[in-house]
Amino acid sequence: MWACAGLPRVCYEGMDQFIAQHADKPGYSVVYELEPRLWTLRIPTLVIVGEEDAPALDASRFLGAAIPGAVLRTLPATGHTLNLEEPEAFNAAVLDFLRGIA
Repeated sequence: MWACAGLPRVCYEGMDQFIAQHADKPGYSVVYELEPRLWTLRIPTLVIVGEEDAPALDASRFLGAAIPGAVLRTLPATGHTLNLEEPEAFNAAVLDFLRGIA
């Protein structure tokens, strides 16, 4: 059950089958199906995405809006590997977030 690995709070039974059924839908992300559970999260959450990571932008915006109190940071001129492309900006965003919740 690869889809559930590491996600005990938001995973639900049958998620692997659900993903397989929707894998051929362009632009579809299973993350949208998790919205009811995302609204229940009560933990500090940083959603960080690269400005040029087109496949992840909408899902990241969704997560930033669906998780109560989540902070969405979009790093300019970066793609999917933003921590490798712009490590200083990535680290600064993470540190700023952590300082804000400390």
